[in-house]
This record gives sequence, C-alpha cells and structure tokens, in this order.
Amino acid sequence: MTNIEDAFPNDASETLDADGDGVGDNTDAFPNDASETLDTDGDGVGDNADVFPSAASETTDTDGDGVGDNADAFPNDPTRWFTVPVPVLPWFGLLALAGLLGLFGLRKLKK
Repeated sequence: MTNIEDAFPNDASETLDADGDGVGDNTDAFPNDASETLDTDGDGVGDNADVFPSAASETTDTDGDGVGDNADAFPNDPTRWFTVPVPVLPWFGLLALAGLLGLFGLRKLKK
C-alpha cells in the first residue's frame, strides 16, 4: 500500500479507516461505525451509546434514575428501583404477635 492509499502513513500499525472517524480499523472497536470507536467494558455496545461504559452487565437506563435496567426492579419508574422483601410469618407466629400487641382484645387473666 502506498502512502497515498494509507490513511495513516506515519503509523505502521494502521492503514485503513473504513468509517472515516479518524481511528484506524486495527484499533477501532467498531471499524464500520463512525459514531463509535471504544467499548471499554467489552459488552458489544460502544461507549457513546452505552449509559454504563464501564459496566458490562448494564448498557441502558430507560427511566434515567441512574440504575441500569438489568438491576432496576422498576426500569420504567424513575422513583423506584428496588423492592424490600416483607417477611412472612407462619400463621401461628402472626397470631402470637397479634396477641402480644392486643389486636384481638386479649387480656391477661386475673387471679
């Protein structure tokens, strides 16, 4: 290849720039996409399009709350992102608790 044909005549490691973004195809993670050159986390989504370019498990945040859709329990609600599990007591435990709290009008037996 002559220097006229070489997109990088002063760089022996590069010769082509298929997408014309100024980054040689050997270095460009997306040699056919001028809007992307890097994929820092290796998830296949370019850093420009990736909302979380350093987290391979996340690429989008649909509701814009800062929590990636994969980790967000409510990916379309920016006011919520996780759930808190409510412990479930067996019925006998619930009745005992209710008795202790006096919810059933239970009173101490007097002698």
